[in-house]
Amino acid sequence: LKEKVQRVTGVDAAAQILTSSVSRVHLCDELSLSEQDVMDRDKLEMAIDQPNPLLAGILEKLDAVRSTINELASQLEAGDRVHEEMFTRTLEALDAISLDGLSEKERGEVR
Repeated sequence: LKEKVQRVTGVDAAAQILTSSVSRVHLCDELSLSEQDVMDRDKLEMAIDQPNPLLAGILEKLDAVRSTINELASQLEAGDRVHEEMFTRTLEALDAISLDGLSEKERGEVR
């Protein structure tokens, strides 16, 4: 069904969330509609699962902090002296990342 909807609407099948208007339950991709108790005249509702642009920006910031931490760790392993202020700044940058505008699922992904 999702592949048919994709051909008609152009919405990627992986981004589609189909729900029965009667049971209000998300429909499973692996089972047929009849196996999920969807009757002939039941309406199906489709929502589109789009990635949150805020999440992408936050993940980029986390990657930058991660690379800074890895760089500092490699300097320490090499025996170089690293001023503790560098660690403080890195942790402050991590602490300054705002999670406002994210769903609980997205917040869990960031954590």
